[in-house]
Amino acid sequence: MKFNNAYSQMFPGYPDAVSLQQAAEMLGLNRHTVGELIRSRRLFALKIGRTYRIPKLSVIEFLLTGQSAFPAGNPPLDVVCCGCSNGQHAC
Repeated sequence: MKFNNAYSQMFPGYPDAVSLQQAAEMLGLNRHTVGELIRSRRLFALKIGRTYRIPKLSVIEFLLTGQSAFPAGNPPLDVVCCGCSNGQHAC
């Protein structure tokens, strides 16, 4: 299945750029795990203001290949917070 075909068929109810929570729902994971995927650079995300947006195409690419491509020149993401407030880890 090509990415264009997958893009038109997978997750039609989600916007083109999803939140950390939406990406977690799409992947069937929790927010902390999605944050770890972003930190390990296996899932591409953009920081916009104080929030992160993950392109829906990156989520689909991750599902199909196990990794999403980072655009050339994209700086590494130092910290991604999953929004936890329980003090279990330092985001």
